[in-house]
Amino acid sequence: MTKYIIYLFIVLCFLILEINAQGTYRAAVLEYATKDEVPLSLTRILKNVENYVYYMETAADKNVQIIVFPEYGLTGWENINYNTIDELSTEVPDPVLEISPCRTPGGYSKHLIDLSCAADVNKIYTVVNLIEKQHDNNSKQKLYHNTNVVFNDKGAVIARHRKINLYNEGVFTPGDQLVTFKTNFGVTFGMFICADLIFKKPAIDILANSTITDIVFSTAWFSQLPFYGALSIQHGYAKSNRVNLIAAGINDPSKKNGGSGIYLHDGRIAQTYIAGIRGTKILIQDVPKVASVIPLDTCQDGNVALERGIAIPGLPGGQLPDISTFVTSQEDLINYTFKSLNLDRNEISETICSGRSNFCCSFEITVARNGSAPLNYVYKLLAYYGVSVISTNTTVGLRNCALVACLNDTNASCGGRHKEGPHGIIFESISVKGNFNPNTTHAQPATITHKLVPITDYTFCEKKVNGTIEIEMKTSSKQNALLTFGIYGRVFTNDGKPVGPINSASSFKKNIYLTIIVSVLIFLLQD
Repeated sequence: MTKYIIYLFIVLCFLILEINAQGTYRAAVLEYATKDEVPLSLTRILKNVENYVYYMETAADKNVQIIVFPEYGLTGWENINYNTIDELSTEVPDPVLEISPCRTPGGYSKHLIDLSCAADVNKIYTVVNLIEKQHDNNSKQKLYHNTNVVFNDKGAVIARHRKINLYNEGVFTPGDQLVTFKTNFGVTFGMFICADLIFKKPAIDILANSTITDIVFSTAWFSQLPFYGALSIQHGYAKSNRVNLIAAGINDPSKKNGGSGIYLHDGRIAQTYIAGIRGTKILIQDVPKVASVIPLDTCQDGNVALERGIAIPGLPGGQLPDISTFVTSQEDLINYTFKSLNLDRNEISETICSGRSNFCCSFEITVARNGSAPLNYVYKLLAYYGVSVISTNTTVGLRNCALVACLNDTNASCGGRHKEGPHGIIFESISVKGNFNPNTTHAQPATITHKLVPITDYTFCEKKVNGTIEIEMKTSSKQNALLTFGIYGRVFTNDGKPVGPINSASSFKKNIYLTIIVSVLIFLLQD
């Protein structure tokens, strides 16, 4: 009888383990330093494909089911122009046909064929960014796209996303499609590339499909502070949208490139990587499957503990000690409204409004001096409702609230970094609150420490109030290394407008003037 009970217990344990295993999938991302010793050419691409195949084999040995590679990993992002692009490009089969270039090689470049074969041999879903060549039947011309290609575990092309929001990439034609793909391990993914993440199409629109709970993301992100740190923007997107995000970044710290991670739908971070030394790093994690997206009007608690079976990095974010050598740039904050924080006070309660608008941010902060060490950062509160430039010919609408670190008393120094992290001050608690339009705005948390990693020990609450969304972020533990803590809000209806603050008063005056002009015209026409 005893043996029978033991046998049943063992069987039950195995069943439980099997059920748990079915609740996750294993993903890998590659933070990759492109091999660029040889000139930009097909030869360079093939050398990098060899490295990709090695990491696909490494991942397969660890039972990884899907691996994501970064944007521009095969070529690097420099010197791609009309003189070089044709040699670097390949045609990509229509995903509807599910063609395997490995098994049907005619007409495809060697690098596409090799990647297809590697996906087949290693039985691994593979997301690769490359330059796609398309023959346009209407114009009879060649078009080139910055494209993510997905191979299934048999090497067939099952998805193709053409980057929609190009970032100073005039040689490419933008795409216009939302792209999803299904896997045989029960997860349906959405997909986009780099700057796509901060635009309504595709990053928000794709989530209208309720089956999309996981996103794969390839990027060559340029980190700008205080709001556009690579890991901060990735984590903020995952946390605010309640999705798993599998993000692979190109690595070149001297050029502001780097930052990869696997982020979970409940706000936890499975693993991130960012470093000041150029190099390659593979991240492998078990990702919990999401039954359904958490509804709005909820709070997400901060929680650094991860479920069993998902490794916790030894250092927060897995960064190297030399992160100070990672180059970041500063955003142009000239149109923002600032208020300096008086750190001689222990408790601070402030409300700051953007210019002459009715968009205001409320802050409740408790601080304590940390020993006798002198302060090496000045902290300021900021608010902004307006339009900012993010690339040569692209402007975006913003509603931002944040506590930010500055190198000195000048507003222009905010977003800068000393080699040393902040010292002399501890933030015992921080609360940031603002109201956002649910129909035109997407808001997400923005948190960055001196090590360029986001924090997780805070709550992010969204509540419907009188037709608006009230968002409050509140720390749940003491912070002594913050560079940014706040809300990054996108106002999509203001994209493409001239740079500058949007003032409610001026808009009101314009409406009055327009009403008067229309009234006069109607009166004259009646006569």
